[in-house]
Amino acid sequence: FDEYFEVQSQTKWQDADVIFPQAIDWLKTNKDEKFFLFLHTFQVHDPYCPPKDFDKFKESYQGKVECVDILDISKQNRGEHVLSKEDLERFKSLYDGEILYTDYYLESLFKEIEKSGLQDKTIVIITSDHGEEFGEREFWGVHTYTLFNELIKVPLIIKSPTLKPSLIENNYSMIDIPPTILDLVGIQKPLNFKGKSLFSDSSKRTIFTETTGNDKWIIRHLDQAYETMEGIKPTVKKTATNAKGTNSVISGDWKLIVNTLENEEKLFNLRNDPFEIDNLIGKNFPEEQTLKKQLKNHMNPEFFGDIYQYINP
Repeated sequence: FDEYFEVQSQTKWQDADVIFPQAIDWLKTNKDEKFFLFLHTFQVHDPYCPPKDFDKFKESYQGKVECVDILDISKQNRGEHVLSKEDLERFKSLYDGEILYTDYYLESLFKEIEKSGLQDKTIVIITSDHGEEFGEREFWGVHTYTLFNELIKVPLIIKSPTLKPSLIENNYSMIDIPPTILDLVGIQKPLNFKGKSLFSDSSKRTIFTETTGNDKWIIRHLDQAYETMEGIKPTVKKTATNAKGTNSVISGDWKLIVNTLENEEKLFNLRNDPFEIDNLIGKNFPEEQTLKKQLKNHMNPEFFGDIYQYINP
């Protein structure tokens, strides 16, 4: 980046009211230049406490839950909160209010793009780095410790002057976004890019995901973990696929999840079982061995020999 701004909001995470006005001011200054503008907002993140005008999803709720912060999330995941079904639905409605609030600021950004005459020469991409778990498995208001679809199936919306409205149903990965941008602006992708453009390569993808956050103690004690993390300065480090955690592979309708820390394997047919309930491991589906081989080939044997042995003993 030529310029980098870190927003220091008055609140701990929420930043839409700061980051989007800053971006609009930046657009006004740079609208006549070629630019790449990347906005990363934590607004749709705990604490879930949307402004009153955006808290529109509570319907007939009469309970006492008006905000949910990291302490509430930790207590819920430790079993210290006893919440009714209505309270838990309220939990989710606050999250939806944060989404609506973010949407409001996105609208202001889009209006500035149109006002500046950029709508016919600007590509806009909206996506997310992860979803959030709200009781689908074991915890509430968390991510990182599993690779189920509620956490890894994220929105991807692309608007470009060269594209007509359409829905692409194939599986795609974050690594496909950079070559897609280059494809849309007519630049050949570097050879070391592993991703493929959504528009110049319509072949079905095999999608790999990973997480190292398997420590359920941390999930239950996020309030304490956050206090520790506040004292750690961010660093950039080289990353690679991690065998000492959870890895998954999706190919077509089938998905394999391998958790090496807990010695668990899960196989799902996503078409028949989109909520990933029925584990088909060991039931003689040929896709099991196919996915294990694909995951094995994806890993680097120099660093991750352990998982080879686990996947193909």
